[in-house]
Amino acid sequence: MGDIRNEYPILDYSVTSFLFHVRAAEATGVSQAHLIHLLSGLKSEVLDCWQFFARLCYSGPLNINALLVESGAPTLALLELASATNTLSLISALLSGLALKKPDFNSSLWIGAAYGNFYAVQLMLHAGANPNDSNGLGHTTLHIAAQKDCSLIAKELLRPGAYVHLADRFGWIALHRATESGDLGVLKLILDAGARDKVQTSDGMTALTIAVKKEHAEIVQMLLAAGSELDVADKFGRTPLYLAASSGHKEVVELLLEKRPNTEARTSDGYTAQGRWG
Repeated sequence: MGDIRNEYPILDYSVTSFLFHVRAAEATGVSQAHLIHLLSGLKSEVLDCWQFFARLCYSGPLNINALLVESGAPTLALLELASATNTLSLISALLSGLALKKPDFNSSLWIGAAYGNFYAVQLMLHAGANPNDSNGLGHTTLHIAAQKDCSLIAKELLRPGAYVHLADRFGWIALHRATESGDLGVLKLILDAGARDKVQTSDGMTALTIAVKKEHAEIVQMLLAAGSELDVADKFGRTPLYLAASSGHKEVVELLLEKRPNTEARTSDGYTAQGRWG
């Protein structure tokens, strides 16, 4: 498990300095309980509090959960940190001991998925977190799991009915994300859940277009078998065949040609795939 500070490099100096003073206080005999009591008055200093609690999530004893809850620290901050650090006992304590509205902890669900913490995600789903809620970029937890190659999390999200065709702000659905990441397991799960390559991103790309650009021959084959359309062009008028021919990827070109695409389709610049392939 990596340190949560790796996600926020700009905080590294302040966190290290803060922890130095905490350790110095501990060395003089100040108990963790007393430190937490003192810190409860620093709730406006959110960054320092959050990082200190994150450190306790890593190394503190199990009874630290009660101390954290009683300290008055921001509840959602603790839940997000517990989700990031996969501290299941603290997640359970927060979900069972506090009256959280379901939408309040969807952010913790996204964070758990981003860190690949399956059991943290599972706990929050069982507590009622909404797998179809999205963050500021329009990413649902399924988008995140697909992008992070987390097949176990994707499978768990699909059990309560995560919608496979929800698009983010850029028009990307989970199928696009799984295709880009190249994870065959996640891609198969999403296809088996009913995803179809009919949605274009804001750039006009389908999952097949993305697979071709990434030169994922096996994924190209999977998408073609699932019924991806061959001649859908992106915003520049480039079809999957044109892109494959332009990159010189012989295996992908041959896979596409087997399905008899339009070799004469022209890009916005007037080029054809046949002209590129020669």
